[in-house]
Amino acid sequence: FLFAQLPALDFKAYDLWKRLEKEQISSTGKIITYEQSVLRGNTELHLFFPQIQKHDSILRAKDALIASDERFVAWTISPDYDTLRKLELNKIDKKKWPKDSLFIYHLESDSLIKISKLKQRQLAEDAPVLAILHEVNPPKIQKKEVSKWDKLWFWKKEPEAPKANPYKTDGFRLELYQSGALLTQVLDSITQFALSPDGSKIAVIQQRKVKLDSMEVKVYQTTNLSLIQAFETQPLVQDLTWSSNSQQLVYLYSTDTSATK
Repeated sequence: FLFAQLPALDFKAYDLWKRLEKEQISSTGKIITYEQSVLRGNTELHLFFPQIQKHDSILRAKDALIASDERFVAWTISPDYDTLRKLELNKIDKKKWPKDSLFIYHLESDSLIKISKLKQRQLAEDAPVLAILHEVNPPKIQKKEVSKWDKLWFWKKEPEAPKANPYKTDGFRLELYQSGALLTQVLDSITQFALSPDGSKIAVIQQRKVKLDSMEVKVYQTTNLSLIQAFETQPLVQDLTWSSNSQQLVYLYSTDTSATK
């Protein structure tokens, strides 16, 4: 009689089946993460801290990154599945879709940092250094109320909001997180980047549009974003790759200006 009350098992049940995946455990077992997902719907990230027997679950979170020193854990939160599905069915331009956000939780200070409009992130293999590429909104300017008399005699065009990046580019802003805080220095006009395995250096492709597109590979120290080396500008550059000892960098480039058209 009890089994007769259960719903029939058919193809509609596939969408509701939950599966566990992407299990991770930190070097000393201080942090454990895994995801609970369904075929159609939002993922749920689970964080477990065995030492203090604390368990957290975060809806719409995924792709956790655990620092090598176990001082922080980062994850991505995506927009609601149903919201994205409606936008897709209505054929809304993907540029207008809501973007992913990155959250960084620092264990010692019990603090949380949010970075909106995420494009790319990478955690160094052997160091607690996290690189984040994201869109930046232009800063807003405060408008002052002007009297009608002033508008009549001394009217000037209202100033426009300054651009976040003065250069025309397809790139975005790059920031680094380490030691529990974001660096104050940032890099703009970045299209691609690659952290060295030891986290001491970061290679970037800086792209700007003048008369022709120009791409320049630069290598910076991650401690303070001081420039180590800049290579010759090329029309097209891609695929930054570090050697396992973090001493050599390889990338592809083309000198053919027609490649950018």
